[in-house]
This record gives sequence, structure tokens and C-alpha cells, in this order.
Amino acid sequence: KTFFANSTMDLFQAMGGMLRRRRYQEQFRCFSVAFMPGPDRNLESGGKIIMPPAALHVLSEMEIQYPMMFRLRSQKGKITHCGVLEFVAEPGRIYIPHWMMQNLEIEEGDVVLCENVALSKGSFAKIQPQSEDFLKIADPKAVLDYELRKFSCLTEGEIIVISYNEKKYEILIKELRPQHEVSIVECDMQVEFEAPPGYVEPDYKAQAQQAAASSVPVDIPGRGAVEASPASSLGGAGSFGGAGSLGGPASFTGVGNRVDGKTVKAPVLPVASASAATLGGTMVIEGVAAAPFVFGKIKFQRGRTAEQYHNAQIEAQMAAKSSDQAFTGAGFTLKKSKTDKK
Repeated sequence: KTFFANSTMDLFQAMGGMLRRRRYQEQFRCFSVAFMPGPDRNLESGGKIIMPPAALHVLSEMEIQYPMMFRLRSQKGKITHCGVLEFVAEPGRIYIPHWMMQNLEIEEGDVVLCENVALSKGSFAKIQPQSEDFLKIADPKAVLDYELRKFSCLTEGEIIVISYNEKKYEILIKELRPQHEVSIVECDMQVEFEAPPGYVEPDYKAQAQQAAASSVPVDIPGRGAVEASPASSLGGAGSFGGAGSLGGPASFTGVGNRVDGKTVKAPVLPVASASAATLGGTMVIEGVAAAPFVFGKIKFQRGRTAEQYHNAQIEAQMAAKSSDQAFTGAGFTLKKSKTDKK
């Protein structure tokens, strides 16, 4: 721009105006998002704030880096960095997530200094979940990648909050590169996880050995509760379905379905015998009594042996046959017979 100054003082004032336009600084009263009127914008699990429209008017006349990023400084000297979501706040106010207020150590209505900054893109981040519940997520890396899209920048040493399945998780930013505050917008950043505080890696080998040595109680129809040991000296695993001394796992005994839709005859399934052997005070199951299988139906029979089930089926068939007898009553006609006329 070209300035025509009538005096040396005017020239310095014009140059000062240019320098001020390169940096935005303003003090605002800070409130959490819960105090903001209007619809809920779900800002608690993100790193963006709401600013007044006057700030947008000033920033639009400045040569700043986009997307806009700001440094918030409290009166206690605490610093955090954030992006901006909307410019719809009341004059002199900004609305920020509650976790950000905790990092700044401020209360509702406290004054903070807001200034625009230009941050370099991040290349590395080491994070530490503050709860072991975060490790129970099926794919924590995918969840973190999605939730970090709600942030524009990160600050080393602060605790951010992300949300997943209506539950909030606190994440400590332990280390950042190349600087202590970086931009994470459209960047390829390597993320390293650190175990939560107090977390002890479980001994999976010991757990597997304990599970293999433990016995599982099983309820056999007509015989009550017994124990089935996963390991047995009777010839193998000693598991259900014919394993162990019965010669290994049983083959597939079901039926298939035809592509043309025609029915498939259900095979006649043999009833497995329920035999058990006692070894060291532990009942080892070699086979479990099975009821006849009917294709297309699932039945759970409890407390009856295979013989009792078979007798009940015979009784049901006999009852069905007796109900299928033809009509044995007498009929009547409206016409009178010849003998009645006489």
C-alpha cells in the first residue's frame, strides 16, 4: 500500500497501523459452552471456540494464516491453543470447552487474552490415555483419528477430551514435534501411545495356562451338574462332542440347503451316549446325551434324558393320530322319510 504523509508523525502512525494489522490481540470474558444460548453445538469434545462477529470483521482485514488459530492466555499465565468454529458470540465474550477452562485454571467470566498465531504442522505426537477404559475400545486408533478432526491444533502438556459412545476420555499430550504447539490440520503425523497411569500389562501366558487347567461345570439332562475338564489323560482334550477317547471331534452332522429351493431330507441323527470317567476327583465328560434334531426347529430340552424325550415323542404322535379320526356322529335331514309320513 502507498501512504501519502504530510509530516513525519503521520508516516509513523501509518506504519504503526500496518504493523498492528499483522497481529490480532483482544481480551474477552470466557464462558463454557453450557452458558451459550441457542442449540447445542457439541463443542465439549473438540478444540474449537465461539467468538463474536466483531472479531471476524477485524481478522478479515488482516493478513493472517488460515485456518485461523489462536493462543489463549489466562491471568495465571496458563496457555492453550485452539481453532474457531463460529463467530456468533455476544460482544466481548468467547465460549470454550470446559476441559480447556480447566487447563487455563479459570472460572466462568474470567478474562483471557486471545491472539492469533501461525503454527507449524505436527509430525509426531505421544499421547497417554488417563483411563484404562480407553484400551477397551475395539479400535482406539480409528477412534482417535476421527475425534482429532475436531481439533485444529494441540499443545504439549495439556489434557484434551474426546467422546466415543456417549463416554468421555481424557488424553494427555505428552510430547509434540517439531514444536511444543503444532497444527494438525491436513498433516501426516505419527502418533505413539503410552500406557495409562498405573496400568499393568496382564500375563496372558499365565491366564491361558490357568484357563486350560480349570474345569467347567456342565449340566447334563437327567444326571445333574458335573465338571468337564479341558485336559484329560483319557486320550486327548476330553472336550464335548465326542473328543477324547471317542476319537476326536465329531464331523458335521447338519444338512444343507438347495439353490433351487427344494427341500432336503433331514438325516437321522444318532443319540450320543453320555459316559463319564473319574480322574483325580474330577468328572471328565466323554459324550453328552443329545435329543433327536428336527430340521428347521431349535428346542432346548432340560431335565429329560434321551429315552424320556423319545417316549414323549411317541405319546405326542399317538395323541395326534387319535385326534385325526373321522367324524363318528349322526346327521339329520330336513326332509321327512316315507316311514315318518305313514
